[in-house]
Parts: sequence; C-alpha cells; structure tokens
Amino acid sequence: MHEGGLHAHQSAPPGSCPAHRGRGVPAGRAHYVWTELLWLDEWKIARDEHAEIVDAICAGDAARAGSLARAHVRGSRDNVLRLLQTKSDYRNFLAEAS
Repeated sequence: MHEGGLHAHQSAPPGSCPAHRGRGVPAGRAHYVWTELLWLDEWKIARDEHAEIVDAICAGDAARAGSLARAHVRGSRDNVLRLLQTKSDYRNFLAEAS
C-alpha cells in the first residue's frame, strides 16, 4: 500500500496529483483538516483512506478513486460539522446554566 495523508495535501503543488484535480486543500480550510486529525484523532482512518485512493489511482481505476475521494471528503466534513455542533451545544449549555 502507498502512504498518503496530510503531507500529500500540503506538499503537492496544485496540478501535480490527479487525485487533487489541480486543487489540494485550500489555505482557508486547512485548519479543518488539522481539527479533524488532532481533535478527533482520525490519523489512522485518514492514512488508510488516502492509501486506498492512491492505490486506485495507481491501478488506473478512476471511478473507484473518485468514489473513495468523495467519501473521504464527505466523512471529513461530517466529522468537523459534528465537532462544531458539539462545541455550539456546549456553549449553549453553559450560557443557559449561568
């Protein structure tokens, strides 16, 4: 399996990797990647998902690579939204308790 992960998002210049379709992680959203990895401890899952995506690309299976990449991004989005909702709920709880 190929190693992938956050380093690939940060170090690959736009357009250098077909998995990024010339984009990568926009600078304004990089903090969400760190939030998911550090607060939710998703390192192993992220590594495994990136490895599957890279394997599909290397095998020339664009449909599978695209499907895996979309699922990866959706999962990350859902994780961060869940964390932000929990943070908001906690703030509301504290405000109501005071």
